[in-house]
Parts: sequence; structure tokens; C-alpha cells
Amino acid sequence: MQFSKKKIENKSKLMESIADTLKNCSDFTMQKIISENSNTEIYKLYFNMLINVQIIDEEILKPLANNLGDINNTQDLQKLITEGKIYHSDIKVETDKDKIIEAMLDGCFALVCEEQGYVFDTRNYSRRSIDEPQNESVVLGPREGFIEARTTNISLIRRRLQTPKLKVIDEDVGTETKTKVSVLYMEGTANQELVNDVLERIRSIDIPALISITDFEENMVERKYSVFPQLVSTEKPDKVAANIIEGKVAVIIDGFPMVYIMPAVFAMFMQAPEEYNINYFVSSFIRLLRYLSTFITLTLPGLYISVITFHQEMLPTTLAKSIIASKQDVPLPAYLEIIIMLLAFEILLEAGNRMPKTAGQTVSIVGALIVGEAAVNAKFVSPAVVVIVAASAICGFVIPSPDMSNAVRLGRMFLVVTASLAGLYGMSLALITAIYYLSGMTSFKTAYLKPFADNGGKALLADTLIRTPSTKRKDKMVRWKV
Repeated sequence: MQFSKKKIENKSKLMESIADTLKNCSDFTMQKIISENSNTEIYKLYFNMLINVQIIDEEILKPLANNLGDINNTQDLQKLITEGKIYHSDIKVETDKDKIIEAMLDGCFALVCEEQGYVFDTRNYSRRSIDEPQNESVVLGPREGFIEARTTNISLIRRRLQTPKLKVIDEDVGTETKTKVSVLYMEGTANQELVNDVLERIRSIDIPALISITDFEENMVERKYSVFPQLVSTEKPDKVAANIIEGKVAVIIDGFPMVYIMPAVFAMFMQAPEEYNINYFVSSFIRLLRYLSTFITLTLPGLYISVITFHQEMLPTTLAKSIIASKQDVPLPAYLEIIIMLLAFEILLEAGNRMPKTAGQTVSIVGALIVGEAAVNAKFVSPAVVVIVAASAICGFVIPSPDMSNAVRLGRMFLVVTASLAGLYGMSLALITAIYYLSGMTSFKTAYLKPFADNGGKALLADTLIRTPSTKRKDKMVRWKV
């Protein structure tokens, strides 16, 4: 058996088409396999660095070399594969040029004889090992996190849901990238209308490339200009498995280390998987504390501005005197102090995120201390403002979802502006408008504020505001129906 990279004469139309499409691709290899006892031409095709060379040599080329003299046409080659002389666990027969090229771009190896191609799954993608989630810290419970490999992420969920009811449907997104997107749901539990809606939205995504997360999110959500997250993203397989059991749908995108859960409602962004690994009294207290902290981080700066600027009569005399004393020699009004310190905090937070991990936390902590102390000593801001901004920032870190945390940070700035303009009246109007807006939002035809604004609030204590014991929850795992 000989291999040749020279220009091949009298190629089949299929080979000519493939060669013409992939010309000027230096990482593409096309070689002709020549037999001394036969005039049959077989071509091996693959992209370098995408294949597992050992599998190709041992399972495909070596058996092919031993039986090459018996191949006179494509039927003989197919017979060798059928009889198991050339054996591989995943072999597909393709006659379409585009499908063969698409498979090779996905890491497959192809043999082409006459007008027929045989595609072997020989992927050899480099991937990082399964590690602890970076954005969802865990004290108790599983520490496995998703990685960029879609197949590995599916296996992490399969290992937790070992049932044939777990269905996986694959779709391609992106006319150029052909990014694999997998939809997972529990048959008989998930609403089929929800599944069809998710699949329809994925199939309707018309973009050349799925490179960033927003390319997917903005094409899936109903309100594309809302700051509030409408899809739940997580790095934890146990969280995805629990939501699939409840009837939700999960979406895995190849190349991204997180999985989306839909539909998304507000209460889901306030829950953490770790709550189900500790005592329900403790987890209920933590959950209530989380809601309280969210309210504090959202309203505290605006409330301070309102009271200091417009409603001084609401302050006790002793507290009013203390604040007045702290503001002596401070040239800026209260609302400018708050806005400047909030912006300084946001800048320090962003700087910490962009710095290397070894220096990022140091920059955030030391920078905040230095800036805060220096600003107070220079009489640039009052000590009360530093306390207010610090308390608001710490409460914001209690929110488990980074997406919801970002939305609350923007909402906090909006309330600061309204409080600066109209005091408590402006804040009240802004909060009422926000609640009205959220009440009208839906995620895949599910009310965003469910169960707060749905079913008359009957499910408020059904594992929402507090975590009920597992023995008391209806259907054991089901918290509240979608």
C-alpha cells in the first residue's frame, strides 16, 4: 500500500468537489491509497490536530492495508466494514459533500471510494479537566462543574439522571460555525409545548457564528432590552438535574462552560443548590436573609439621599446631629457623594475582575480601604456615605446569581437618580414602575414573578421564600410546577 499527496488524476466527482471546496486549507490532508493488486482508488481525508492518530492507525488504516487487495469497488470496502474487518464504534456512510466536510471539521476521519464516503468519529479535542465551579462556590455538596465540552457536560447530567426519560435533542446554530446545541428535558414531566417552544426559538436563530453567550441569549429571550436576566445559567450539574426533574428544559452549548435552564423566574435567581445540603431551618433563614439583603442593596443609597436631602424630619434628633457633624467641611451634596462612591466601587470591582487572580482581590480590598479612608480624611465625602455604600455593596454580594446581581446594581443607580430628583416620592414611583414591569414579564409563557404574582400567591411557602423539608414537598423533588 502506498500513499500519495501528488495531484490525483481521474478523481471521482465527489473527491473533486471536496478538493475544490477545501483548497488553500493548509491544515487539511488528502492522500490517495494505492493498491498494487487493484486499480481502485481510496482517499483518506482529515484535518490535522482534530483527529486521534492512534485510533486511525490501529482501527482503520492497519486493517485496510491488510485487506486492500480485496477491494475492487466501494461495495467491497463497505463489505469489509460490515463484516467487521475494518471496525470502529461510530461509522456513517455519506454521499453528500457538505456533510462529509462538516463531519471532518468536527474532528472526524473520512475514507472516500468512488462516490461514497465513510466517516469515522476520531475526535481528539483538547479539553480541561472537570473542576470546581468558578462563579458558584460550594461549602457542602458536589464540587463538579461544567467544562467547555458539550459531550462531557451531557455525561455529567446523565450520571445523575440515569433514566431513559431524559431526552437529548441536538441542533446546529450558526451558518458558519455549526455550533452544536443540545436540548435536555424529562419526557412525561416537561411540558411538550415548552420543549417545542425552546426548539423553535433555537432553530430560528439566524446568525453566521455563535461565538459569545449574548449571541444565544438575545435570540432566545422575549424582552431583548431588559436588564433583568431571563435565562438561568449555571456551572453546576446537580442544579441542572434538579430543575430537569421539576419539568424545566436545559440547553447545553458546545464551547461554553455553563448550561441554561428555562423558563426562568425571579425566585430561581435567589436560590442556591447548597441550600438543599444543609438543615432546612438554616437554609430558610439564609434565603430570607438573601431577600432582605437584596432589598437593602437596592434601596439603601437612594433612601439615604431621600432622607438627608428631602425628608430630614424623619431622622431622630441624635442621628441627625451625628450626620450633620460628619458632613461639616464636605463641599458636595449627599447625592453627589453617593454617586461618586458608587462609581468608585464599580470601578474597583471591575479592576479586580480584570486583574490576575493573585492581585485582583488585593486591588479590590486595599483599593476600597485606601480610597474610602483617603476620601474621608480629605473631607471629600462624609463617613456616613462610606458606611452606606459599603453596606450596600456587601449586601449585593449575597445574591447568588451574577446576572441578577448586575441587574440589581443598575437598578440601585436608577433609584439613586430618582431619589436625587424627587426623594421618597421618586423612589416609590420607580419601585412601583419596576414591580409593574416585572409583573408583565414572561419567560417562555411563564410569569416572571411566579409564584409571587401567580396562583394568588398560594405557593409562596412552597420552597420559595423558605425551604420546606423534603418530606413535606409534594412529589418529593418538585418545588413548584412550571
